[in-house]
Amino acid sequence: MYENNIKFIHHKLSSSRKNYKLYKYFGLFGTVLYPLMFMLHNYTNPETFDPFLLRFICLLLCVGLITQDHWPLKIQPLYPSYTLVATFFLLPYFHTFLVLMNYGNTSYIFDMLVAIICLIHLCDWKKILLISFFGIALGAITYFFIAPTPYWPHISFDIIGLFILLIIVGSAIKYTFYDTSNLSRKSKRSMMVVAGNLAHELRTPLATILMASKNVQRQAQEAFKEKKTDEYFHLEIEKSLKKIIRTTNRSQKIINHLLLNVQDKNFTEILSPIDLQMSLKHALEDYPFQDGERDLVHIDPNIKNFTFMGTEEMFTNVIFNLLKNALYYIQKLDQGEIYISTSQNKNFHFLHFKDTGPGIAEEHLKHIFDVFYSTKSRHIGNGLGLSFCKDIMQQIKGDIECESVEGEFTLFRLQFPKLKHSTKK
Repeated sequence: MYENNIKFIHHKLSSSRKNYKLYKYFGLFGTVLYPLMFMLHNYTNPETFDPFLLRFICLLLCVGLITQDHWPLKIQPLYPSYTLVATFFLLPYFHTFLVLMNYGNTSYIFDMLVAIICLIHLCDWKKILLISFFGIALGAITYFFIAPTPYWPHISFDIIGLFILLIIVGSAIKYTFYDTSNLSRKSKRSMMVVAGNLAHELRTPLATILMASKNVQRQAQEAFKEKKTDEYFHLEIEKSLKKIIRTTNRSQKIINHLLLNVQDKNFTEILSPIDLQMSLKHALEDYPFQDGERDLVHIDPNIKNFTFMGTEEMFTNVIFNLLKNALYYIQKLDQGEIYISTSQNKNFHFLHFKDTGPGIAEEHLKHIFDVFYSTKSRHIGNGLGLSFCKDIMQQIKGDIECESVEGEFTLFRLQFPKLKHSTKK
């Protein structure tokens, strides 16, 4: 459990690590520069106000930025908030306070300019504006509370204008860059989802086609060797060819569905009444079971048939994904079986897909329908199957939910809206 918690925390933080590298570099820069500037200011002008305690706090904040990877796991999620507080204190607040306390000393004005440039590099445009405003304001308030005889120092309006110009221009540049790069990332992610779904969802149909083709090849070779022309041989060949044709058609419809999603068209236009038992029968016939796997799947003999609005291809695709996941973990544990049953309430029919494999850990359970989230190794899973199932079920006004007890079972509950007179014996 502890190891799973470690993995989960690292997973949550990994998406932001690129942004935090800048803060680490800034922290490294600050650990050298803040003590160095303290010594330089006190050496060149010992009368300046530059307290050691304030610089020491800055040094500690910089060390905190550098050492994020070594923080205790329980407080690592606080790092984003820490970066905001550290940036606020180290840049606009600290330097505004020292500029005012030293009555506009040129050296401290130069430090302030460097601080604004660092702030522009570190933050997006919203944070630049907010941190600058509140940091400068709080620095000024602190000055007027602490200074023995506070007054606004004689600072050239050119310098003040330069500060404001830097903040506004920097924010504008980051706004343009952030929006463009963010749009690019979203477009790239959308393409990755579509491409990933295509690759993921066509993998099983292609395996079915390959298996059926090999069966045709094997039957043909046996017939050639033994000069068979009996009815069994023709039936086997016809059965395999029908499976190839049906699977190919299903693959084409999967592609059409994905294209509808990309083009933002209405999926409900292609829905039609679907018979549950017939679709389930076809799905189990077409799935490329390995030796002995079909025997692990049990259908409740008292299962109640019903009709739902959907497409048989998409329903088959959902069943394929659930079968593939369940069989993978059953094989991994080398124990477990699959049970399929139905139930209903006033408004919905339910299809229950339960396996008695290893179950799902609680920390993973709430993420299993997230895009790209997978507990399998990278060369086996890409985290698209269950998110695609969720998408399919929601587009037919249904849903899919999961409950699991680690070490006991995993149950997927598929919810279908009831149609009038949809229940069949």
